[in-house]
Amino acid sequence: VRYQLECPAAELAEALAIAVPAPLTVYVDTGDLPETARALVGAGHSPGLPAGRDAGEIADFLSVLAHAGTGFAARARDAGEVLALLAATVAALRGDDVRAALAAPDPARLTGLIPEAAAAVREILLAVEVDDPAAVARDLAGLGLPPR
Repeated sequence: VRYQLECPAAELAEALAIAVPAPLTVYVDTGDLPETARALVGAGHSPGLPAGRDAGEIADFLSVLAHAGTGFAARARDAGEVLALLAATVAALRGDDVRAALAAPDPARLTGLIPEAAAAVREILLAVEVDDPAAVARDLAGLGLPPR
């Protein structure tokens, strides 16, 4: 079980104080994404990464999350964004250029991960929400990334 909370930036302090009996992912609508992520990780919560953020924001966000114990969840509009998030997460874990991974994600690099590396990615990127899971799964499978 994982709880999810939509939080206006003005109510972040209240979200930080929430204690629930399972992990909590908090999506904050506006504000400084890395600072919000840092605060949420400090409170033991998983930050949520909204869809459509620019590469700089995502890179800064992942610099906070790459080695945090909470992991994060994300939202994506399509398979391209899912692929970019996976590639960026791998790049952040490896210390590679996250912006470059977002701009030109390489499916072959993802399918070539050793099992331990794939497990590390799953520990950081906990979930990706999409509006049309069947279409995204089909598109990712077409890129050589079958569902698990």
